[in-house]
Amino acid sequence: LCASLTFTKSLSEIRVYVNDELRLNIVKTLIQDPTPVEIQKNSSWWRSDGAITASPNGIFSLKDTTNSFLESFYHIQVTIDGENAAVTARYLSALAKTNISAAMTKRMERVTKKRPPSNVEVHIFLSAQEQFVEIQEQFDENSMKKRENKAHRILQSFSPSIGEGRIFIGFRTSQTTGVAAHLHAPFVPTVEREAMDLQDQALRTFNLELLQFSGILMRLTLEHGMNEIGMEYMKGAKEREQLDEQFLKQEEEEKRSYTTSQENNLEQELDASNDEESVSNSSSTSALFGFAKYMAQTVKKKIVSVKTKMEEIIDFEGGELLHPRDPRPLCKNESKAILLMQSFCPRQSTPDPLVGTSLAQGFSLCFNNKSPPVLTRVCGVIPGEKARLPNKGIEAFCKDNVVRAIVYENAKEYHDFVANCQKLNLQDLKIHLKNDVLKEKELVRFMKWWVRFTKIHTHNISPVEGAQIKDHIRFTLDEDETSMIYEVHVSRSRTSGAQRSGFA
Repeated sequence: LCASLTFTKSLSEIRVYVNDELRLNIVKTLIQDPTPVEIQKNSSWWRSDGAITASPNGIFSLKDTTNSFLESFYHIQVTIDGENAAVTARYLSALAKTNISAAMTKRMERVTKKRPPSNVEVHIFLSAQEQFVEIQEQFDENSMKKRENKAHRILQSFSPSIGEGRIFIGFRTSQTTGVAAHLHAPFVPTVEREAMDLQDQALRTFNLELLQFSGILMRLTLEHGMNEIGMEYMKGAKEREQLDEQFLKQEEEEKRSYTTSQENNLEQELDASNDEESVSNSSSTSALFGFAKYMAQTVKKKIVSVKTKMEEIIDFEGGELLHPRDPRPLCKNESKAILLMQSFCPRQSTPDPLVGTSLAQGFSLCFNNKSPPVLTRVCGVIPGEKARLPNKGIEAFCKDNVVRAIVYENAKEYHDFVANCQKLNLQDLKIHLKNDVLKEKELVRFMKWWVRFTKIHTHNISPVEGAQIKDHIRFTLDEDETSMIYEVHVSRSRTSGAQRSGFA
């Protein structure tokens, strides 16, 4: 009953009464009128970089690329026995024309006893998991009983999790789509209407072509949604930059205060231990061990304190060098992008995996030479092949087209397998160093990082590669951008052991 409300046009509310008492109320409200989905066209008459809007054999194609594909948003409110929950859902509706051969039409008429349609409507419902999680977290603070909120279980019919979207042929079937999106289209079903007919050759061709066309629509949905998010994201670039600096300064202050308190505690423990006298061999051994333990800590602390700025040159722990700090929480647009990318993280469709495979084929067919979009820290939304993933601290020096670590962690499958993003490598580092001038702090960090990085990748960095990276370094020792720029040069003569990494 609840699932039937997913794709209905006229039905917008369900009420269930028991003994004249209202027990269940589900309301679906339109909160944003349908707007056209922007479809990328060829940039010029000799280039084929636009979106493909027809199925492989041309059986289905959008009626036009302006008003045939619409997007709208609905708010769904569920109330059951005093418990409430709500989500906001993204609905997409496409009108397509058909081009079916006379022979195929005749075969379909013989089986279905009716002519195939001249136009078809395809509807897509995207997961609203973000809102659902926020509601769920509020109830996690209460008792276990409230965590099993009945209203939330009903919402799961509208908010499919990753890979759990369903195929609708009028009503919901048992067939999953393999992504977090429901799909409604006029597939030709089996007699039981629990699945689409893939046995008869003509019906199989019709249904598979319609699945591939639906995959194309899903890709257009992703591109449109990410482009809108990207435009909004770039408007807040300066604000995010300020927040990054603010959070980093705050973290530095907390780290400094923590270090000071640890040093004070250590000095107090040392003073207390010096006042105690050993009275036996066992106590002498214990005191000696304790002294050695504290001595080791004091040595490390003392070296750091003596070298005033030496800790800015070499980080003995190395953790922050390989995993740069990024304390700023996700902004609203980053959360939206993650939600949208998670919706297209694929799983194998069940019970028939061919359904998910056909959707994936259409998804890839939509753009031949372009990877799905991702959200980067500086450049906003760009194609996946142009983006880079964080890798062993290189992201501290190459920021332009790099995905934030926290964004990547939230949608790993999407970045790795759908968008096919590559990790940062030394070639990216060379390009960045060649086109940029390092400030003093950046140079100091680079030196620290290189020492740590080469220890981990001893066998993967050739002497020539290390020397090339050093050759590309240009830096200034003053914060003023107009100050003198220095360059580093490497001798090509025989190198010593310390020079094998390119830095001696």
